Amino acid sequence: MILFSLLFLGLIQDGYYHTDRFVQGNLKEEGPIISGNKEMYWKYYFENGQLMEEGRYEKGIKDSWWKGYYANGNIKYIGHYHLGKKDGYWKNYYANGSIESEGYFENDVKNGYWKFYHQNGQKKSEGTFVDGNQKYIWQHYNAKGKVVSIEDFE
Repeated sequence: MILFSLLFLGLIQDGYYHTDRFVQGNLKEEGPIISGNKEMYWKYYFENGQLMEEGRYEKGIKDSWWKGYYANGNIKYIGHYHLGKKDGYWKNYYANGSIESEGYFENDVKNGYWKFYHQNGQKKSEGTFVDGNQKYIWQHYNAKGKVVSIEDFE
């Protein structure tokens, strides 16, 4: 409604609200197009109508926080994009809803401290990435949370 009002009042020039549908009629994607680019808040859907992904665009490029979902409705990921690349904190989930991993990206590459989890929620491994490569000390855990190995990546 707000976007329609802005378009109607002429505050957004050269724009329209885009929708696309699957063959059976369910919504596939929706969001504003301005000057030929995806802009602002967009939503994407699975064929069954369940929300698949949502987030913001700037000049046709993912830029801001995005959230993805599994077809069962559970969250798949929450993460930040900058200029179309993963940048900042990301948290990924298993389809059952438990956390799978969390850590930081810089320019689409894992950088910094990461934790990975078993599906039961227990920590699986943790350590540091530098330019996408494991570095320094990494600890690995069994499904009960007990340390099973320690690796040193120099």
